Amino acid sequence: MILSSSSRCLRVCRLWKRFIETNAQFFHVLVIPKALIPPKSLKRWLSRTENSPYKLKEVNITLPEKAKWTEHSITSIGSVCKALETVYLHADVDQNPTLDEISKLVPLRYKTLTKIGMNYRMRITMKTAGVLISQLPLLVVAQFDSVYEPGFTALNTDMPHLKIIKLTSTSMDRRADGTDIEGVLPQLMERAPNLMSVHLVSFGSYPRPIQGPIDFAKWTKLETLELTDTRFARIPAFPRTLSVLQLARVRLHLRLRMNDARLPDGTIDASKFYLPELVVLNVEASHFQTVMYEMSIAGLKSGTLKELYIGNTTHCSVEEDPYSDWPHRMPEPSESLEILYANELPHIDEDIVIKLLQGYPNLIEVDISFNPKLTGSVLRVLWDRDSSPRTVNIKGCDRIGRDAIEKARRRGIEIRQ
Repeated sequence: MILSSSSRCLRVCRLWKRFIETNAQFFHVLVIPKALIPPKSLKRWLSRTENSPYKLKEVNITLPEKAKWTEHSITSIGSVCKALETVYLHADVDQNPTLDEISKLVPLRYKTLTKIGMNYRMRITMKTAGVLISQLPLLVVAQFDSVYEPGFTALNTDMPHLKIIKLTSTSMDRRADGTDIEGVLPQLMERAPNLMSVHLVSFGSYPRPIQGPIDFAKWTKLETLELTDTRFARIPAFPRTLSVLQLARVRLHLRLRMNDARLPDGTIDASKFYLPELVVLNVEASHFQTVMYEMSIAGLKSGTLKELYIGNTTHCSVEEDPYSDWPHRMPEPSESLEILYANELPHIDEDIVIKLLQGYPNLIEVDISFNPKLTGSVLRVLWDRDSSPRTVNIKGCDRIGRDAIEKARRRGIEIRQ
């Protein structure tokens, strides 16, 4: 509930006031817009939650400019609420808060906190992120959408409850952030062995990629791994427990690309990419398109793989690699695949795209946009089957005629252009 709204609701009438004060859903979540709340109003609201049978569990604070932080008693939350579980800090303009300033909003003595999040406008150092993670012992979810500068603090506290962590690098010193994350990951693997979802976005740079090799398989319970826009010098190891693997726009060092995964004859060692429980695989615009076949084969054959994103070779040409599996070797056919993105393949002939689509008869969503060689024959393959897709994106496919589009729509397919 927005704090100002609760005040208005309480002034409607006596019965409505009683209704508001005795219903849990109105007191679980408090939204403080711009944090421009008079201290007395905030304290009254907080004291009211203490008298209700349900305690405040989540606070969403949109911060004003830093100069106004101390003008309002946001810290009253810390002094009154004893069962707070979730704190999300938002900012509409870029801010670089220090650890002391954050501690006033999120008291580190709060041992009940299980979730903490900051949006991309809240730029904090890696050291600050490390302190927040290590000093909240019951933390389950940690999301920092803007971290920068090297200097990650040593994690000296075990975090057995931590399940989800997301770090997005916005470092201005692109020469150093690869080094920084190399020091973070071994500590996290040791101190937070029960992590199930790890998101590392935009780490590594051209002059200083993550050296590695990073062994993500040390997280034996890991189910979701996102490495979007990250650059590696060597191939990381992936745990076989993964169900979601996001590798969009991941780069490997040109001189070392896939060398760690090659057999003496130059072919790929498939055992390094065996992922039998995979449900979602995204290798769009990624150097991992080279091993897309090895990554997807187990899930396609068993029927676990539901979503496959293999498009966009315009910025990551697989023709550079003579052993590339895509598009020279097609992924295995499967009746279980539901979502296929094969967009932005300007050099791929239409017959290859048609053969690809024929291997997946039960698709629900298809994206073949920005493939200039495609004609109406592609849509004919999709409507001339027992189970047609619900949506097909053909934006940028100028050679597909109006007649084919209208016929597909009459067959119940939503065509997006």
